[in-house]
Amino acid sequence: MLLFNLSNGLQSYVGLDPSEKAVRFITETARCTPLLTNKVRMYKATATDTSRIERPFKADLAILNSVVQYFPSQEYLFRVVEDLLHVDGMKMLFFGDIRSHALHREFLATRALRIAGNRASKEEIQRMLEDMEQVERELLIDPGFFTSLPSRLPNLVEHVEIQPKRMKATNELSCYRYTAIVHTKYGKTLCKEARRVHESEWLDFEKQKLDRSSLLRRLENLSSAHTIAVNNIPHSKAIFSRCLLGSLNDKAPAQKEWISSVRQQAEQTPCLSATDLVNVAEEAGCCVEISWSRQYSQRGGLDCIFYRRQPGDEASRVLFEFPSDHADRPQHTFSNRPLQQQFIKEVQHQLEEIVRLQLPAYMAPQSIHILEKLPINENGKVDRKALAQKTPLQITGTQDAKRQPETQAERTMQQLWAQVLVIEASRIGLDNSFFHLGGDSITAMKLVAMAREEGVGLTVANIFQYPTLVDLAALTSQCAPTLGSDIAPFSLLDPSLDVVQVCQEIAASCNVDSSLIEDVYPCSPLQEGLMSLTSRRTGNYIMQSVLELHSDIDEGAFRAAWEQVILSSAVLRTRIVQHSMLGLFQAVVAEGIQWAEFNDLQTYLAKDKSITMQLGDLLARYALVKEREGEKRWFVWTIHHTLYDGWSLPRILNAVGRAYRENAVEKPTGFNAFIQHLGQQNQEAITKYWQATLADCKGTVFPPLSSSVQQPVADAMLEYQCPPLPKTISNTTMSTLIRAAWAIVTGNYTNSDDVVFGVTVIGRNAPVPGIEAMLGPTIATVPVRVRFQKELTVRALLDTVQQQATEMIPYEQTGLQRIAKMGVDAQHACSFQTLVVVQPANSHLEMNKELGKWHSRSELQDFTTYALTVQCTLAVEGVQITASFDSRAIERWQVEKIIGQFSFVMKQMAEADVRTTIADINILSSKDRQQLWG
Repeated sequence: MLLFNLSNGLQSYVGLDPSEKAVRFITETARCTPLLTNKVRMYKATATDTSRIERPFKADLAILNSVVQYFPSQEYLFRVVEDLLHVDGMKMLFFGDIRSHALHREFLATRALRIAGNRASKEEIQRMLEDMEQVERELLIDPGFFTSLPSRLPNLVEHVEIQPKRMKATNELSCYRYTAIVHTKYGKTLCKEARRVHESEWLDFEKQKLDRSSLLRRLENLSSAHTIAVNNIPHSKAIFSRCLLGSLNDKAPAQKEWISSVRQQAEQTPCLSATDLVNVAEEAGCCVEISWSRQYSQRGGLDCIFYRRQPGDEASRVLFEFPSDHADRPQHTFSNRPLQQQFIKEVQHQLEEIVRLQLPAYMAPQSIHILEKLPINENGKVDRKALAQKTPLQITGTQDAKRQPETQAERTMQQLWAQVLVIEASRIGLDNSFFHLGGDSITAMKLVAMAREEGVGLTVANIFQYPTLVDLAALTSQCAPTLGSDIAPFSLLDPSLDVVQVCQEIAASCNVDSSLIEDVYPCSPLQEGLMSLTSRRTGNYIMQSVLELHSDIDEGAFRAAWEQVILSSAVLRTRIVQHSMLGLFQAVVAEGIQWAEFNDLQTYLAKDKSITMQLGDLLARYALVKEREGEKRWFVWTIHHTLYDGWSLPRILNAVGRAYRENAVEKPTGFNAFIQHLGQQNQEAITKYWQATLADCKGTVFPPLSSSVQQPVADAMLEYQCPPLPKTISNTTMSTLIRAAWAIVTGNYTNSDDVVFGVTVIGRNAPVPGIEAMLGPTIATVPVRVRFQKELTVRALLDTVQQQATEMIPYEQTGLQRIAKMGVDAQHACSFQTLVVVQPANSHLEMNKELGKWHSRSELQDFTTYALTVQCTLAVEGVQITASFDSRAIERWQVEKIIGQFSFVMKQMAEADVRTTIADINILSSKDRQQLWG
């Protein structure tokens, strides 16, 4: 604290603090500090309560640090200044760490870019900037407020200095905050008058094309009788912000690599910081005084005066009267109005309530916007185009007046939407959003499949990028449909390989005849990772499930149904093998089911559990168990996760059910089509994406692992039912809401605005024809990095997270092992200990009860190798959360608390309006508050 650093030479100290607790603490501490005994008086008061201080009261220095940013208005600050200037003996007012109003947009532009990442467009950065500007709740002061004080209070203020922070570090303090020092008329009698430099003597740093070297050469000949005054020096710590905002204000069409151009411009601009100027002066053997008073007119530029000390100046600091830029500006422009947004929000809520109570629904405005002023064009009339941009409509499915399709492509897309979303086509207009009408990633996959049947080329990424009907229809009219084709056996291998020899080696590994090898192709990154985990811990990622057959099931027909499905699905006849030169590959073996028969269920389950699934082994086992006495029969299916995922599992079971009923099966798209797609990806682009996404990633691992936990194993589980959530205000999906909410919760626990956690994606967004019906594991686990600031709106965060998910689609199959090898930052990001899984409601084994009742026999640790896994199942009754965790790393009560807060945050985000910020989201639920205060 400042007080305890001033003890030497301190005669008296009077402090004001609104906190009774702080007042007591400082008073007691000062009483116990010998150098402060009987010198400190503390008052529970605000900054405008100096009149309440007990008299006699005299002071020569008043210090206000960053507390100024919490003042309610510029007028309040002026009252504080006036009161302090009237204190007996006051010589100087010191205002430290003042947030700059003049450079606030530069600050917000840089912050928006940091949140959105280097792939963001100008429009996205501009929108985020405006969102953050709207919700600023702290007082920002232009230096013009302070430099205008001598003219506003001529009998009290003599001179004002505006100084930049002299810090080597580059951060918010050194880039966008400054110090203001107000010298009083009383203090003038104790120091020399500030020197003036004539306007004609100033050198313009930019116009003169100066840089550090040329400036140093000029200073070498500086005499003691002269000064060298330099103005308009670009501040090196804020030069990127300046160039970034300049680019955003440039209305010219943005280049694809526009951010790289901004960085290049910043790097090529000669600029200096306050510490640079001090170092230059020291090298030249002179002194320098620096002013940052013209932040507004010089776009953050510095002014400085170099001089040599004259006889008599050695003992005191030389003051100069620097130019200012407040003269021609209205007083109210010297600050923002932090309470204005609160007032606007209250008015909007009042108007919305009046509309709700007094107008029928069809007459109610969709949204209410309050503008500071109407945009005016060059002719002095209302600029309607600019007005429309300031008040964007939120298109929803409840609007009655809709633009209807006109082209054939638009009508086709409308009909497809109607079928997928199960709504009347007439309710869908050109401007409707697929997601506002109830669509999500699952229905998007269905739309792609249905569009393909109609000869319309479409991908899931297209739907996320162009969610309105008019835009999506326009896109599909430009795209040719992608048709699937059979992939020849062994065609995914390197053509230079001897296929016969490869088959012989693989057959030997599988202990089968080489003639039975139907096809060989690479493994997916997921399959490689799962086999690696199983080899380390036997039993990992193996599902053992039991079907208690209905009494009327014909056993012969049941076996035949499974045989038909296995025969038609190559992935269910696949083994993973290690080739001597090629590494891990998968081989499709032409073999039927090797049925096992037992007469005691528990005995078989124990025996089956003890048999591992390693390289070359069968990855699926089938058994029928019949009681010696009684009529119960069980089918036991044991299968490795390298052959299935949550999406394909119910489709396998449905196929068996259909084969049993109708003695027919459909042949789905082969899993080798997915492998072919992975092999065609641009590896250089993949590496570039992940390295850029995870650059400078330093997020804290949550939950932290103690040294005693080398490998987390889930040994506990709890379930939580979230209440039904309304549709979010943003054009985003429920999966996006879940990711964003978890990021906020994790950020709260790690005290960070840059968090990383794992997410398992369904993987069916890949542009592979028939992938929605494909059997096989397309899921992938990826590190998801979310960066946010409290001032960001919930809508902006949701849009950012969804954009990130959409951009990730081409790269989500990379695999954690490969991502971790892309650099130190990537390795750190992949060390996450929380995994978030979002499941559609129909992906459970229990959904198919046609042949009997399923019982899963797999243990939690068979599938979970993270300290905390949060599975969110989307259902009509709300999100069902299942948390599995390692109780050595995190205790049950902690998980219960975290999941409750997660649900509470999701609810608030879903209910948020367009003005709600992340700062408005309360982490603590009512239950948490009761525990705190109860």
